[in-house]
Amino acid sequence: MSGAVKGAPACAGRNVAHELSLPFELIEGDEHHGPYIVNNYGADVCDFYAMSNPSSPSVRNGGDSKPVWFTDAAANAAFMLRAANCHEELLAALKSAEGILSRAGYAEWPGWSLTEIRAAIAKAEGRTNA
Repeated sequence: MSGAVKGAPACAGRNVAHELSLPFELIEGDEHHGPYIVNNYGADVCDFYAMSNPSSPSVRNGGDSKPVWFTDAAANAAFMLRAANCHEELLAALKSAEGILSRAGYAEWPGWSLTEIRAAIAKAEGRTNA
């Protein structure tokens, strides 16, 4: 299992769901492997475990290597899955809210500002280094 996605792509004006082969699916861990995420083609996207002895066959294949789950592996995998699979919808909703608030003349309100909303949109689109 390899081929982890290395960082979020710059996605302004692009179909991220198509490029990343969304939706992702969580493969639950068991005694033979830890949890991992696959894309809609079944290709491995991200592992949340390592093998105890990578140079030896796994216990499933007659060896002594067992999966060692990363700390909080299941929770981190579930979070990544939710974030990736709803990215486009959340970004569209935030852009819609930004447009409505901007046209209505609301630049700030207690607890938020259009500057913060626009910064979040830029970050989600990969237009910042933050």
